[in-house]
Amino acid sequence: MSHPSRYKILFCIRQGTIGGGESHLIDLIEFLDKEVYEPIVLSFSDGAMITHFLERNIATYVIHSKRPFDLQVRKEVNSLLDSVLPDLIHIHGTRAFSNLYFAKIKKTVPIVYTVHGWSFNSNQSYLRKFLAIQAERLFTRRSSKVINVSRNNQMTGEQHIKKFQSEVIHNGVNLTVFDKQKLYPSIRIELGIPADAFVIGFIARLTEQKDPFTLIHAFSAYSKENALARLLIVGDGDLKDACVSLVHQLNLQDLIVFQPFRKDIPALLQAIDIFCLPSLWEGFSIGLVEAMAMGKAVIATGVDGTLEILKDHENGLLIAKKDTQGLINKMGLLFTNQDLRIRLEAKAYKTISSEFSAHRVSQRTEAIYKQLLK
Repeated sequence: MSHPSRYKILFCIRQGTIGGGESHLIDLIEFLDKEVYEPIVLSFSDGAMITHFLERNIATYVIHSKRPFDLQVRKEVNSLLDSVLPDLIHIHGTRAFSNLYFAKIKKTVPIVYTVHGWSFNSNQSYLRKFLAIQAERLFTRRSSKVINVSRNNQMTGEQHIKKFQSEVIHNGVNLTVFDKQKLYPSIRIELGIPADAFVIGFIARLTEQKDPFTLIHAFSAYSKENALARLLIVGDGDLKDACVSLVHQLNLQDLIVFQPFRKDIPALLQAIDIFCLPSLWEGFSIGLVEAMAMGKAVIATGVDGTLEILKDHENGLLIAKKDTQGLINKMGLLFTNQDLRIRLEAKAYKTISSEFSAHRVSQRTEAIYKQLLK
């Protein structure tokens, strides 16, 4: 069925493998009003997200690039823009923007830029941070509208970029996919995890930002107090090998199960007892809201956007960054205090279903498109 009068929206994102930003894009396009908008996707690498869109007959293009401001792909990007002729371009993340920055985009085409966490942070060297801020200044000025996924990120933008303005639209979860009432294939049976084990889950990229080392060290100490404890680590990233070798050093290979990135996140979440996210900084964690949507009690560091979702001892537990002992204590608390855990699980689910659904995110984003396409 053709829609001759639909607006063409070109969605651009850095990678085709699925992380937080990519999950966000999948949900955004799923709930988009297809009678009004025609989604077209451009990614700078291949992966499961690309397969997902192609299976759903969404026009999807991959232009391979591994670095920011990659002038080698400029010609390909321009020829894609010429053939697609988008009415609006919605860019997700810095890297994707850098590869479109020098492209020939008509002045009349509005650009929406969703910042999934800034490319600068306090852990960078002075020069690297300075350059990242300059790049973000260029991108936000070039945009017709900037979306931040957390109020904290918006405040950071206001601090570092003159005359910065944006709208906050928190990330959401697709509650038909993350349905805690549903029965999923048993991950415990598949991975040989005992039925009575107390399973702590970590589903995220294995990078410095997510601080998996603190989690592994905390688990190492906690497993000595609780023989039922198991840790399930799901994800890939540049710290994966280091994490695997740390687990071997600590002799925990029987208690810690590694899995590469998987698409069956709801089933993985159903298999765990509690979810841990010890990030050092966080725009707005999709993994965290997915765990809460599945009715899990969560422990997370009180950073950035996480503080806009979690209230300590109300719908989750908060710890300080790199607080190994705090993490050990909270794991123990959720194991021994069943009442607290049940209360946190119910409240976590209620928080997500009322405030952070993907359908709501899509409606609010469409309102911006409408405004810009008038």
